[in-house]
Amino acid sequence: MSQLESCNPWPVIFKTKYDFNFDDKLKGKVIDSLKQSHQFIQAMNVPTPERNGGITSVVLSQDPKHSNPHEWPEFAEFKEFVIRTSSEVLRKWNCNASVQRAILKSWVNVHPQGSYTDEHMHHGVLMAVAAYLHVPKNGGNLLVKNPLNPYKFSEPIHRDYFAVDDRDGLEWAPIQVETGDVLFFPGWLSHKTEKNMSKDLRFVMSWNVSYANDAQMEVAYRNKYSKYLSKNIP
Repeated sequence: MSQLESCNPWPVIFKTKYDFNFDDKLKGKVIDSLKQSHQFIQAMNVPTPERNGGITSVVLSQDPKHSNPHEWPEFAEFKEFVIRTSSEVLRKWNCNASVQRAILKSWVNVHPQGSYTDEHMHHGVLMAVAAYLHVPKNGGNLLVKNPLNPYKFSEPIHRDYFAVDDRDGLEWAPIQVETGDVLFFPGWLSHKTEKNMSKDLRFVMSWNVSYANDAQMEVAYRNKYSKYLSKNIP
Protein backbone atom coordinates (compact mmCIF):
# COMPACT_ATOMS: atom_id res chain seq x y z
CA MET A 1 0.00 0.00 0.00
CA SER A 2 1.36 3.41 -0.94
CA GLN A 3 1.77 6.06 1.77
CA LEU A 4 -1.11 8.51 2.18
CA GLU A 5 0.11 11.98 1.21
CA SER A 6 -1.45 15.26 2.27
CA CYS A 7 -1.92 17.54 -0.75
CA ASN A 8 -2.86 21.18 -0.15
CA PRO A 9 -3.13 23.07 -3.46
CA TRP A 10 -4.47 26.26 -1.82
CA PRO A 11 -2.30 26.99 1.21
CA VAL A 12 -3.33 30.11 3.11
CA ILE A 13 -0.75 30.30 5.91
CA PHE A 14 2.92 31.03 5.30
CA LYS A 15 5.81 31.18 7.75
CA THR A 16 9.21 32.83 7.50
CA LYS A 17 11.94 34.08 9.86
CA TYR A 18 13.17 37.50 10.98
CA ASP A 19 15.85 38.45 13.51
CA PHE A 20 14.26 41.13 15.71
CA ASN A 21 17.05 41.32 18.30
CA PHE A 22 14.20 41.85 20.73
CA ASP A 23 16.00 41.87 24.07
CA ASP A 24 18.66 44.38 23.02
CA LYS A 25 16.70 46.81 20.82
CA LEU A 26 12.95 46.51 21.37
CA LYS A 27 11.93 45.08 24.72
CA GLY A 28 12.05 48.30 26.72
CA LYS A 29 9.97 50.31 24.26
CA VAL A 30 7.47 47.47 23.84
CA ILE A 31 6.99 47.15 27.59
CA ASP A 32 6.46 50.92 27.94
CA SER A 33 3.75 50.77 25.26
CA LEU A 34 2.04 47.85 27.00
CA LYS A 35 2.10 49.68 30.34
CA GLN A 36 0.27 52.60 28.72
CA SER A 37 -2.21 50.16 27.23
CA HIS A 38 -2.82 48.46 30.58
CA GLN A 39 -3.55 51.81 32.24
CA PHE A 40 -5.97 52.74 29.44
CA ILE A 41 -7.76 49.37 29.57
CA GLN A 42 -8.23 49.60 33.32
CA ALA A 43 -9.33 53.24 33.28
CA MET A 44 -11.82 52.82 30.41
CA ASN A 45 -12.79 49.17 31.10
CA VAL A 46 -12.14 48.29 27.46
CA PRO A 47 -12.88 44.66 26.43
CA THR A 48 -10.11 42.87 24.54
CA PRO A 49 -9.50 39.28 23.34
CA GLU A 50 -6.76 38.85 25.96
CA ARG A 51 -7.54 36.45 28.79
CA ASN A 52 -6.07 35.59 32.22
CA GLY A 53 -3.84 38.65 32.46
CA GLY A 54 -2.80 39.15 28.84
CA ILE A 55 -2.41 42.75 27.65
CA THR A 56 -2.68 44.21 24.14
CA SER A 57 -1.65 47.62 22.83
CA VAL A 58 -4.31 47.49 20.09
CA VAL A 59 -6.46 49.78 22.25
CA LEU A 60 -4.06 52.64 21.55
CA SER A 61 -3.98 52.16 17.77
CA GLN A 62 -6.55 54.94 17.18
CA ASP A 63 -4.88 57.43 19.52
CA PRO A 64 -3.02 60.05 17.43
CA LYS A 65 -0.69 60.68 20.37
CA HIS A 66 0.40 57.05 20.38
CA SER A 67 2.52 55.67 17.56
CA ASN A 68 1.87 52.15 16.32
CA PRO A 69 4.80 49.71 16.11
CA HIS A 70 4.83 49.90 12.29
CA GLU A 71 5.54 53.63 12.69
CA TRP A 72 8.50 53.11 15.00
CA PRO A 73 11.94 53.68 13.42
CA GLU A 74 13.07 50.43 15.05
CA PHE A 75 10.75 48.53 12.69
CA ALA A 76 11.57 50.42 9.48
CA GLU A 77 13.50 47.50 7.97
CA PHE A 78 10.89 44.99 9.13
CA LYS A 79 8.21 47.10 7.45
CA GLU A 80 10.03 46.78 4.13
CA PHE A 81 10.36 43.04 4.80
CA VAL A 82 6.61 42.73 5.40
CA ILE A 83 5.62 44.61 2.26
CA ARG A 84 8.12 42.66 0.17
CA THR A 85 7.06 39.28 1.59
CA SER A 86 3.37 40.13 1.26
CA SER A 87 3.88 40.39 -2.51
CA GLU A 88 5.09 36.80 -2.59
CA VAL A 89 2.18 35.65 -0.43
CA LEU A 90 -0.33 37.43 -2.67
CA ARG A 91 1.07 35.70 -5.72
CA LYS A 92 0.59 32.35 -3.99
CA TRP A 93 -2.98 33.39 -3.22
CA ASN A 94 -3.51 34.32 -6.89
CA CYS A 95 -4.11 37.96 -5.93
CA ASN A 96 -2.82 41.06 -7.69
CA ALA A 97 0.59 41.51 -6.08
CA SER A 98 1.31 44.74 -8.00
CA VAL A 99 -1.42 46.76 -6.26
CA GLN A 100 -0.10 49.22 -3.66
CA ARG A 101 -0.43 48.00 -0.07
CA ALA A 102 -0.30 49.75 3.30
CA ILE A 103 0.04 48.84 6.96
CA LEU A 104 -3.17 50.06 8.59
CA LYS A 105 -2.67 49.02 12.19
CA SER A 106 -0.18 47.26 14.42
CA TRP A 107 0.08 46.33 18.08
CA VAL A 108 1.83 44.02 20.56
CA ASN A 109 0.38 41.42 22.93
CA VAL A 110 2.08 40.15 26.06
CA HIS A 111 1.09 36.94 27.84
CA PRO A 112 2.29 35.98 31.31
CA GLN A 113 1.91 32.39 32.51
CA GLY A 114 -1.59 31.02 31.90
CA SER A 115 -2.79 33.85 29.66
CA TYR A 116 -3.79 33.71 26.00
CA THR A 117 -5.60 35.49 23.16
CA ASP A 118 -9.16 34.31 22.58
CA GLU A 119 -10.76 33.52 19.20
CA HIS A 120 -11.00 36.43 16.77
CA MET A 121 -10.35 37.48 13.18
CA HIS A 122 -9.12 40.69 11.56
CA HIS A 123 -12.26 42.03 9.88
CA GLY A 124 -11.84 43.68 6.49
CA VAL A 125 -8.09 43.07 6.46
CA LEU A 126 -6.33 41.59 3.45
CA MET A 127 -3.49 39.98 5.38
CA ALA A 128 -2.65 39.49 9.05
CA VAL A 129 0.99 39.29 10.11
CA ALA A 130 1.95 37.68 13.42
CA ALA A 131 5.55 38.33 14.48
CA TYR A 132 6.87 36.32 17.41
CA LEU A 133 9.21 38.68 19.22
CA HIS A 134 9.83 36.30 22.11
CA VAL A 135 8.37 32.84 22.70
CA PRO A 136 9.75 30.99 25.74
CA LYS A 137 9.85 27.23 26.00
CA ASN A 138 6.27 25.99 26.54
CA GLY A 139 5.11 29.43 25.48
CA GLY A 140 2.22 28.07 23.39
CA ASN A 141 1.40 28.00 19.68
CA LEU A 142 -1.03 29.73 17.35
CA LEU A 143 -4.35 27.94 16.84
CA VAL A 144 -6.24 28.36 13.56
CA LYS A 145 -9.83 27.30 12.89
CA ASN A 146 -10.70 25.14 9.92
CA PRO A 147 -12.18 27.61 7.36
CA LEU A 148 -14.25 24.73 5.90
CA ASN A 149 -16.23 24.34 9.12
CA PRO A 150 -19.62 25.16 7.49
CA TYR A 151 -19.17 22.16 5.21
CA LYS A 152 -18.31 19.76 8.03
CA PHE A 153 -22.01 19.51 8.91
CA SER A 154 -22.52 17.38 5.81
CA GLU A 155 -19.91 14.86 6.99
CA PRO A 156 -20.02 12.15 9.69
CA ILE A 157 -17.63 14.10 11.90
CA HIS A 158 -15.86 12.72 14.96
CA ARG A 159 -17.78 13.29 18.19
CA ASP A 160 -14.93 15.43 19.51
CA TYR A 161 -14.67 17.61 16.41
CA PHE A 162 -16.39 20.75 17.67
CA ALA A 163 -15.09 22.61 20.71
CA VAL A 164 -17.13 22.34 23.91
CA ASP A 165 -16.72 24.75 26.85
CA ASP A 166 -12.97 25.19 27.45
CA ARG A 167 -11.93 22.16 25.41
CA ASP A 168 -10.64 22.83 21.90
CA GLY A 169 -12.19 20.56 19.32
CA LEU A 170 -10.54 19.00 16.30
CA GLU A 171 -11.55 21.98 14.16
CA TRP A 172 -8.61 23.84 15.72
CA ALA A 173 -5.13 23.13 14.35
CA PRO A 174 -1.90 24.27 16.04
CA ILE A 175 0.75 26.18 14.09
CA GLN A 176 4.03 25.69 15.92
CA VAL A 177 5.89 28.95 16.55
CA GLU A 178 9.14 30.07 18.12
CA THR A 179 11.07 33.29 18.58
CA GLY A 180 11.71 34.97 15.23
CA ASP A 181 8.84 33.32 13.36
CA VAL A 182 6.63 35.55 11.20
CA LEU A 183 3.29 34.22 9.96
CA PHE A 184 1.23 35.60 7.07
CA PHE A 185 -2.43 34.59 6.77
CA PRO A 186 -5.77 36.02 5.58
CA GLY A 187 -7.56 38.43 7.88
CA TRP A 188 -10.73 36.31 7.64
CA LEU A 189 -9.07 33.27 9.23
CA SER A 190 -10.32 32.73 12.79
CA HIS A 191 -7.45 32.21 15.20
CA LYS A 192 -6.39 32.32 18.84
CA THR A 193 -3.40 31.28 20.91
CA GLU A 194 -2.62 28.48 23.29
CA LYS A 195 -1.96 29.41 26.90
CA ASN A 196 1.56 30.44 27.77
CA MET A 197 2.61 27.69 30.19
CA SER A 198 6.00 29.27 30.87
CA LYS A 199 6.88 31.60 33.74
CA ASP A 200 8.55 33.80 31.14
CA LEU A 201 6.56 36.40 29.19
CA ARG A 202 5.48 35.81 25.57
CA PHE A 203 5.55 38.82 23.23
CA VAL A 204 3.69 38.70 19.91
CA MET A 205 3.34 41.60 17.48
CA SER A 206 0.49 41.85 14.94
CA TRP A 207 0.32 43.94 11.75
CA ASN A 208 -2.64 44.43 9.42
CA VAL A 209 -1.83 44.69 5.71
CA SER A 210 -4.50 45.95 3.30
CA TYR A 211 -4.70 47.44 -0.15
CA ALA A 212 -3.89 51.13 0.12
CA ASN A 213 -6.60 53.77 -0.19
CA ASP A 214 -6.29 56.69 -2.62
CA ALA A 215 -4.55 58.98 -0.14
CA GLN A 216 -2.02 56.32 0.85
CA MET A 217 -1.35 55.49 -2.79
CA GLU A 218 -0.67 59.16 -3.56
CA VAL A 219 1.79 59.40 -0.67
CA ALA A 220 3.54 56.20 -1.77
CA TYR A 221 3.69 57.48 -5.36
CA ARG A 222 5.19 60.79 -4.33
CA ASN A 223 7.74 59.12 -2.06
CA LYS A 224 8.76 56.73 -4.82
CA TYR A 225 9.04 59.35 -7.56
CA SER A 226 9.91 62.44 -5.49
CA LYS A 227 13.25 63.02 -7.20
CA TYR A 228 11.56 63.06 -10.60
CA LEU A 229 8.56 65.13 -9.49
CA SER A 230 10.77 67.78 -7.91
CA LYS A 231 12.30 68.55 -11.30
CA ASN A 232 8.92 69.17 -12.91
CA ILE A 233 6.97 70.87 -10.10
CA PRO A 234 7.79 74.55 -9.49
